[in-house]
Amino acid sequence: MIYARYILRVTLGLILSIQSGLNLVYASEDKNIVVFGASGRIGEVVVIEALERGYKVKGVSRKPEKLVFEDQNFTSVKGDLKDIVSIRDAINNSDAVVISVSARAPDNKPENSMLVEFTRNLIEVVSAMENKPYIVQVGGANLMYGATYEEVKSNMHNAPFSYEKGTAMHAVLFGHQISVELYRASGLPWTVIAPPMRILGIYGELDRSTSRPSFRISDTEALVAEDGSKTVYVRDLARALVNEIEEKQFSGKIFNVAY
Repeated sequence: MIYARYILRVTLGLILSIQSGLNLVYASEDKNIVVFGASGRIGEVVVIEALERGYKVKGVSRKPEKLVFEDQNFTSVKGDLKDIVSIRDAINNSDAVVISVSARAPDNKPENSMLVEFTRNLIEVVSAMENKPYIVQVGGANLMYGATYEEVKSNMHNAPFSYEKGTAMHAVLFGHQISVELYRASGLPWTVIAPPMRILGIYGELDRSTSRPSFRISDTEALVAEDGSKTVYVRDLARALVNEIEEKQFSGKIFNVAY
């Protein structure tokens, strides 16, 4: 009798274990990620990382013919973050929306950054959705150094680019800051991943595969390696981003990744 009960417990345990495993598989298959900027230097690596993990990925671009990923789980669509209808159609039934787009401004003023307009449009669309996707945006390095130009100027030293007022990079960096403030006021599920000052593998020939065994993440400080470098490979940035989609560890926060 005791032996029979033992066999029954073991059998039930195996059944539950198998069922749990199947549920995880099905959950993975049902995860739908939309990537705006999928043809960009960072966006395309995010697509590759998500596809390799078995996600269904929809890449959105104004030029979808540039999106060539030979994977049955990938779909390319034409879309534009300037168009409310386009956004609504693209993110319908999605679990997560990744934003990896330019924050440039035609007049080099942060308030006129393209990203600011994109963020307002996305917030309008997602706010009206019953099932709201998790918004994961690739931000700027400045976001871990302060909210104002004065704070960033005081804390972000040795930047490999100029971000003085009136420059293109000033509009980019502080366009990201305005975008974050809009998310904070929205009440939506969001996070922003701030890369370090230098992302390896995105200039020249794009290096989609090089990575390191580990990297660090923090939502409280700008990470600096022991040798003083502030770097991450683009593949590891993508790994951290997809990890966040899975874990939602930094919802409502900015976090950065570096070695």
